[in-house]
Amino acid sequence: AYALLGEVIARVVGEPYERFVTRALLTPLGMTSSGFALNVALRARLATGHRPPHAAEPAEAAGYTETNGFAAACGLATTLPDLARWIALQLGAGPPLHGTDARPLSDDTRATASVLSARSLDEMHQPLVLDADWRDGRCLGWQAMRQGERVFIGHGGSIHGFIAWALFHRPTRCGVIVLTNQGRHDHALSLVFELAERVVAAASAAQAEAATGAATLAPAAFAPDD
Repeated sequence: AYALLGEVIARVVGEPYERFVTRALLTPLGMTSSGFALNVALRARLATGHRPPHAAEPAEAAGYTETNGFAAACGLATTLPDLARWIALQLGAGPPLHGTDARPLSDDTRATASVLSARSLDEMHQPLVLDADWRDGRCLGWQAMRQGERVFIGHGGSIHGFIAWALFHRPTRCGVIVLTNQGRHDHALSLVFELAERVVAAASAAQAEAATGAATLAPAAFAPDD
């Protein structure tokens, strides 16, 4: 489906999907270490992905996968700092859509970082389909996932040798990214939720203290400098 969507985008904008994404999203956001066609410098920085080991055998290197026509589904190579820029864009949409601060779709059509309007981001984060237990919803390119009273928005991805997850929480404007270099496991998903719960709990406590005047804690205080 994502590969097909990439072809739709290419036909609408009149240029290859990879070129459009680079021009319209990656370059304006400063995601200079991300791309579909990797140059020599970026290829030298690639992590080594691994295939799942069989029994007691050591894991084998998966090698680099050329995605070609599936680039829109799994062809973007990126880094932790660049993904953080993408999540920061999502968190720039303004007040959250869920909970006590919920509001209608924003009328703000000004582009954030010359990329997407607040209204477009709101539309991307709005669940369109809910699972039967109401714990998970499908958004535009994202998935809304309820953990207790919190709703996180995120998306996972995988390719031979790699699994990645990105998750963010709009009320506290916090995000977590987990990148792994082995395929076929559930550790990335469990870890991203564990980290997100810790980060959001710390942010919520800091915001509560700041609201009561007890203390003011800058965001950097609960995120190590490195």
